[in-house]
Amino acid sequence: PRQYDQMVNHLDKMGIGPHEIVYNPGDEEKMSEVLLAFLEPYQQFASDIESARKLIMTAIVAWNMSFLPEVKRGTELRKFNQNLPVEVVEDFQAIVAEMIERKNAFFADYNRYILSYDLTETKDGGSNLTVLSTLNPQ
Repeated sequence: PRQYDQMVNHLDKMGIGPHEIVYNPGDEEKMSEVLLAFLEPYQQFASDIESARKLIMTAIVAWNMSFLPEVKRGTELRKFNQNLPVEVVEDFQAIVAEMIERKNAFFADYNRYILSYDLTETKDGGSNLTVLSTLNPQ
């Protein structure tokens, strides 16, 4: 599908690759559905497509950071802080910490990194989330 191809091309441009792509592996839960369930308590903060994208990006940061040893999280989080306006850094850190706790408490069995996503508006005013992730480690 075109959305996956665009996400893979983006990863290639970032120097992340090569990739073996498996579309909707039958034995794996769709990560878009998992991510939406993960974001359920935060949906109220996504009043439009742009705020939804920011929420998804924050969730992906938290999700992937949850796999890091706790002592490395602060260092990695500071890298993200450099790209944020100073006035939002404290709130960003707090929400990422809260999301990491949620991931570890309710989604601990999911060991797939989220690599990329695409969120598009549908003609009926809704949205469609596509997620590119790693497969579960063997």
